[in-house]
Amino acid sequence: MREVRKNDLTAPRHRYKAYEVFSKEFYKKMIAKYPILKQYSFGQVQGIVKEFHAITYEQVVTNRDGIELSGNLGHIFIGACKKEESIIDHKTSQELGVAVKHKNLSSDDFIAKIFFTTYDSCGYKYNELWGFNGCRLFTRLTSSKFVEYWKRYIQLSKTDKVKQLTKKTKIKVDIRRERAEKLLAIYNEFEF
Repeated sequence: MREVRKNDLTAPRHRYKAYEVFSKEFYKKMIAKYPILKQYSFGQVQGIVKEFHAITYEQVVTNRDGIELSGNLGHIFIGACKKEESIIDHKTSQELGVAVKHKNLSSDDFIAKIFFTTYDSCGYKYNELWGFNGCRLFTRLTSSKFVEYWKRYIQLSKTDKVKQLTKKTKIKVDIRRERAEKLLAIYNEFEF
């Protein structure tokens, strides 16, 4: 077994720069563009935006195929992926002095990944360059629901292309919709 070196607790830390999307500057630009919003305070508009985002990420977590973002911005869904490498349990490893790996028995070695794709959207020239980072509430809700419902989500390997996956799911949904319309056309509730 591999020995684990102790972490230097006094070493400098790397922190990612936090970006606040909805700031006072953004609010001022919004009011300049849409003067009707002057009747709402900064806190009220911020509350509306947060409520919209909460509804959005709850729908992503509950729907297997994810959601289409409004304005044809893209598609967000949650995928179940096999762990590529084992993740070390640092606390237990520090206590034992030997590398101990997380077992992840609750989801059979699958981990949740939030996918954002613009492949099925139109109008974006360099759609490979777009990125997405989920907010803290979104990622925590995803991880808590994934432990319970990990079999519900789309399972992906590292060689699967998201572009092909979104096309396949759209085709399946269209086929189901056509079948349902045909069945509804011939359905008679008085005939048994």
